[in-house]
Amino acid sequence: MKITFSYPFSKLFHNSSPIGAAKLIQVIETDFSDLAQEFIDYDTDFGQYQLPKVGPCIILIFLKKGGIFTTIRDITKGELYRNSVGQVFDIELEHNVPEKL
Repeated sequence: MKITFSYPFSKLFHNSSPIGAAKLIQVIETDFSDLAQEFIDYDTDFGQYQLPKVGPCIILIFLKKGGIFTTIRDITKGELYRNSVGQVFDIELEHNVPEKL
């Protein structure tokens, strides 16, 4: 499986190198309006990507080399992600991203 990111978020790197893959360990359903601003800041690298203000969403928690990271996604693929807990995802960056940050 793979998950694509449109921005080279710092959470997708370990020791300045892309992490390449990570294991999905949890899916949490919530609403965008319930997310704390501090969490939104972390998840979006302080606004590099804009999230909706309201509506259902899911928080995906991944285990990567060096720790964990989260990503917030629209709920439309919630069932797919819930059925994929425990699987390793290739982490794909959509745009040209330097090999090291």
